Amino acid sequence: MTKVSQAKIQNKIVSQPTLKTQEIVVIKIGGSTLTSEQAMMSLVNEVAVISETGAKVVLVHGGGPAISKAIAETGDKPHFIEGLRVTDDNVLAIAQKVLDELNETLVAKLNNLGINATAINSKTEGMFTAKKKIIACSSGAKLDIGWVGEISGVDSEKLMAILDDSLPVIASLAHDESGQLYNVNADNVAMAAAVGLHADKLVYITDVPGILMDKDHVIPTISLDEISVLIESGIISGGMIPKVRNCASGIKKGIGSILIASAENEGDLLSAILKPGSSGTMIVAEQQIAA
Repeated sequence: MTKVSQAKIQNKIVSQPTLKTQEIVVIKIGGSTLTSEQAMMSLVNEVAVISETGAKVVLVHGGGPAISKAIAETGDKPHFIEGLRVTDDNVLAIAQKVLDELNETLVAKLNNLGINATAINSKTEGMFTAKKKIIACSSGAKLDIGWVGEISGVDSEKLMAILDDSLPVIASLAHDESGQLYNVNADNVAMAAAVGLHADKLVYITDVPGILMDKDHVIPTISLDEISVLIESGIISGGMIPKVRNCASGIKKGIGSILIASAENEGDLLSAILKPGSSGTMIVAEQQIAA
């Protein structure tokens, strides 16, 4: 990291990090972050700083926009059903190539910053186990959308062994028990990793600033008891409903807290993690009452 970049980032965070040494932090990135070289480098710099605090960091990434672009370059069009990419043999091959290249790029950038990073991608077998994801339609019919999977198992001991002296960088791909590769939603991979590691923090970097009370105000903290109320009132709506419900499930399975935030500007990721309440929405088991 250059001194200029480091100085810019350090100006945006508190001098005393709130992360504890050995605290496990799983960070999921994707979307537009991985289509811009500048945005990617900024985020990698911040991940490196977080790692240098002594926290144990796991980085999970997708690559949806890059995959869609690669598919379009072949003359085909991406197809989605309920937000999931229809994945035939050709699409799977493209997704594998794109995600592996992104994975290796992120690892190389972290290594160049002095962070010992380890690639976990389609060449890695046995770390994550997947099974075919079948969509249940409202009519009761079951819909098969190809080589789309969901994580069914994590070798937590193997992942922790890597985490002890390295920063795992995980692509959203996994094999089933027969060796068949699946394209997996990166949120699902990050959640499975966080649950398997009993992570202190899971951070979803998204294209939205958090859960909005209205168009101008982000709710800083939500407890499990408040989620159903916010859904019933319509404050949590649309695609955010399954994401938040999935987060609630993760908290119940032992994740300390889950943060939904954006990283539009340099330093946003650091601020969100090291200065709780400064940006994004934190989902916790219960609200802390000030003394």
